[in-house]
Amino acid sequence: MIAPIWEVEELAAFIFMRELYSFLEQHPSCLLSEAVSAAQVAVRTTPLEAALEILETNQTGRAGRDLSPYREALGKRCPPKECPFADPFHWSAFIIIGGDVRIGA
Repeated sequence: MIAPIWEVEELAAFIFMRELYSFLEQHPSCLLSEAVSAAQVAVRTTPLEAALEILETNQTGRAGRDLSPYREALGKRCPPKECPFADPFHWSAFIIIGGDVRIGA
């Protein structure tokens, strides 16, 4: 099981989970810790422009939601080419509960 040990910003958590499952699909016999590590790297290295694109294109269940306040807040945090979630606060909260298991075959 993977869980955050503190509340994580929604977009950072979304990027983490998306990358975690993507890594697991691409590496079906990996250790869970390898997938978590890859997802953490993705969170901390996603530039602002890419994070905003993820926000815009993944609005499942949020049709019509005004994203401008969130976009503005992220824009104030860093320039477009820099990473808004580079601080460990955004990516280090995710831990493995239980043993580090090999996924798949």
